[in-house]
Amino acid sequence: MYSKISIIFILILQLICLHYFGNWHLNAGGGDSWGYYGYLPATFIHHDLGTLEKSIATRTKYSKHQDFIDNGNPLRIDEAKHLGEGRQVMKYSMGISILIAPFFLIAHFLALLFDLPADGYSSIYLYFANHACLFYVFFGFLFLRKVLLEYFTDAVTAITLIGLGLGTNLFFFTTYNPTMSHPYLFGLYCLLIYSTIEFYKNPKYKWTFLIGLSCGLIALSRPVEIICLIIPLFYGITNKNDLFKRIDFFKKEWKKILLSIIIYSGIGTIQMMYWKWATGSWIYYSYEDEGFDFSNPHFIEGVFGFQNGWLPYTPIMICALLGILFLWKKRDFLLSVILYLPLHIYIIYSWWCWNYINGFGSRPMIEAYPLLSIPLASFVAFALKKNWSKFLFFLFFIFCIFLNGTHTYQFQKGLIYTEHGHKKFYLQTLGKFNFSYNDYVVNDIREYQPKENKLIKIQEILFEGFNDTLDHINYVCEDTSLCADTLFYFNNKTEVTKKIKTTYDKINFQPGDYIKVSAKIKTTANPNSTWDMAHLVCQIEGPDVNVWKGIKLENKIGGPPYGFWTGKPNVWDEMHFFTQAPTTDQPKETTISIYVWQPRERFIYVNDMKAEIFRKK
Repeated sequence: MYSKISIIFILILQLICLHYFGNWHLNAGGGDSWGYYGYLPATFIHHDLGTLEKSIATRTKYSKHQDFIDNGNPLRIDEAKHLGEGRQVMKYSMGISILIAPFFLIAHFLALLFDLPADGYSSIYLYFANHACLFYVFFGFLFLRKVLLEYFTDAVTAITLIGLGLGTNLFFFTTYNPTMSHPYLFGLYCLLIYSTIEFYKNPKYKWTFLIGLSCGLIALSRPVEIICLIIPLFYGITNKNDLFKRIDFFKKEWKKILLSIIIYSGIGTIQMMYWKWATGSWIYYSYEDEGFDFSNPHFIEGVFGFQNGWLPYTPIMICALLGILFLWKKRDFLLSVILYLPLHIYIIYSWWCWNYINGFGSRPMIEAYPLLSIPLASFVAFALKKNWSKFLFFLFFIFCIFLNGTHTYQFQKGLIYTEHGHKKFYLQTLGKFNFSYNDYVVNDIREYQPKENKLIKIQEILFEGFNDTLDHINYVCEDTSLCADTLFYFNNKTEVTKKIKTTYDKINFQPGDYIKVSAKIKTTANPNSTWDMAHLVCQIEGPDVNVWKGIKLENKIGGPPYGFWTGKPNVWDEMHFFTQAPTTDQPKETTISIYVWQPRERFIYVNDMKAEIFRKK
């Protein structure tokens, strides 16, 4: 009974948050989400799957913040590869499109019925695509509940389901970013595990059909997840005798096994037929230069790091990892877990972009949660045996749910962007709902900022007022009718201001001193990407040191409020930061330089740039 209530509670809360975030009101977007979805409007509406011209033109109408890139593709997109003569091949496989298809067709029918834009990208399509995710996650929880009740009490099952639904980044990808593949894979893995258990209890064709269907759709959605086959192959094998029995079982039930193989292979053939039609080859690698480096997996950073790492943003799964120790008592899944989990981690963190941008935490770990629910529930069952362990567990359990909810809120408000995260920023902003200017300085330069009222100014070491009125290209008056001062003006070709420098032998450094760098800045527009933001920079260079510290400008000007995207254009503001000077025994020729750097062509005003030395009182 408790487990049923927990699923209803999770569904209601996810539905409320999905509508609160309402991301279908934003735009059609791009990236992975569009790469999965793009098959549908191209096939059923624009009939341009081979060229994507109409599809991209329609998407562009709705894309308020989409950056199109100059990568050699005439459509200036990264989600498809140009084959020449206008032909395009989709970068992503079509599994998620197949899962979304029923919801897409309902949206298209309603768009035609109510005279709404029937173009595949208007709000009604994105509304149904978002709810498709919730549908598959909900049914995944229903199957997972049945799995857990095979081995655990109703109370343990309910706690485990709530932990997965509200205490992991599955919640974020179901409610805030529901067009990625991972929550769909969560639902498919739940179906696979349930079908596997039922097949070995009662071998019927329907179960082998569902095993083949779920494995086929999993691999079609993310081909690296072909390792899902480990689950039906090794479930229930606890010793060598079980292995021989499994082989005999497969021989006896070969017809049913064959059905599963046919279904699995048939689903994979759909993608191969598309590749053959689009490229002339049955097998085609559409990711071009993106790939795996299996000789250098980023295991530590991926699992424990703060730059979209797994456990810092989903600490409840520490309990699942500890619960593996208790699988000796629930041994049906032991071999599957110890084979699947290390292989899954090795593969995903060998990917070139191991921190998996455009998400919260380590998103490809979500598909492992159904299998990890077994050791998680084992740990919960252990923790509930003693009062002291029960108290400690629920304390940690509540903290994990609070932390996950807080992080989701922070992400939704644009306060955090975990692909740019690190330990100091994580700890600085833990549990906060309003961020300060200094929080984002910490994010940029990875240094905690001192309180200025606890410091005393020692000397000004650099100053540039930009009063060179002979340079008419970069030195201008903001208001020519009231030109009492000139300032530096970034035209759209200038990358840096003049660097002003000094050397260590001219500075009265003591250990622990700070360099304060500041400038008055005004921007004319905000970029769509943090990678394109201008920086106020302090650079220290010498024989034994090369330090580069810079703060982003556009997301701080005009605050508060402060966030990753909340800066205000056309407003003058003083930007500043403190950085601790490297050791004071640097060679006298070591230089300190300050400047403003802009990586993208645009217009920025700079004035009164300076560096000062501060010391603790």
